[in-house]
Amino acid sequence: MRKQVGRLELEPALATLERDDLVHLGGDGEIAVAYPFSAQPTAHRVKLANEHEAYAMCAIDALGIAPMFERPDRDPLAGSDHP
Repeated sequence: MRKQVGRLELEPALATLERDDLVHLGGDGEIAVAYPFSAQPTAHRVKLANEHEAYAMCAIDALGIAPMFERPDRDPLAGSDHP
């Protein structure tokens, strides 16, 4: 995997984030997890300010997403499959 953005090589940055357990790469080298977000569907859907939905890794992560985007008016578990 060799990804570049201009002159910036992302490979070392991704390796550091993965080592620090902040990002997990899938078998294909693509980002599968970037806490608190999951690239794969989970039971914890969060509606973002632009009305798009994202998946959180767990309910606790879902609770933290709204404040991350300064949207405390949103119920981050509104689309959760868990009570």
